[in-house]
Amino acid sequence: MLDIEDLLSTLKQCPNYQIDKHHTNCGLRIRIEPIVDYIRAMLSSDAVFVSPSDWSRNRAAVSWASSAKEADGDGRAEERSGRAFAFTRALANDPRLRYENTMYAGSMAKKLFLAESWDWTPEI
Repeated sequence: MLDIEDLLSTLKQCPNYQIDKHHTNCGLRIRIEPIVDYIRAMLSSDAVFVSPSDWSRNRAAVSWASSAKEADGDGRAEERSGRAFAFTRALANDPRLRYENTMYAGSMAKKLFLAESWDWTPEI
């Protein structure tokens, strides 16, 4: 089994390169480092963790499967279709990521890990 922390550490070791004076910030490292840092911040947030006692007592409330659904107008839960996660520069530089256990980190982590598709290309 692959350890996600080992994978993220390996990706951060990508070399930074510059072909010539006109190609600064073109390397893989400059592109992948903010993504790896964001994923690491989401994994380290407490939002990913579900305690065994909560899981045994109130599984429906703490399950991520219930977060993947949203109530429609009739009050019934339906699967959301087309959930896409877009990685933006604003998201990568969000100051709330600097603080451990922020309330918004849970919402951000769920948007990342419950998405059906991912766009890792930040806007220009």
